[in-house]
Amino acid sequence: MISDSVIVDEDTPGFYNVTIAASGALTFDPKVDLQFRAANIIVNGRFEIGSEDCPYTGNLEITLTGGCCIP
Repeated sequence: MISDSVIVDEDTPGFYNVTIAASGALTFDPKVDLQFRAANIIVNGRFEIGSEDCPYTGNLEITLTGGCCIP
C-alpha cells in the first residue's frame, strides 16, 4: 500500500496489487521512459502522469495483467 508520495523513475518489476491510499500519491518522473506492470491498481489517492505545469514528456507503458498471477 502506498500511503506517502512515491516517484517512479525506473522500470518496475511486475506487481500483483498496487493500492494507493487516500493520503498517498504515485507519480511518474515526467522525463523518463518507463514500463509499469501490475495485475490491478486501486486508486484512493493520486495517480499522476504529468500535469499542466509539468507535462509528461517521456514514454510510459502501463500494462494491467489482471488475474491472480504476478506478471
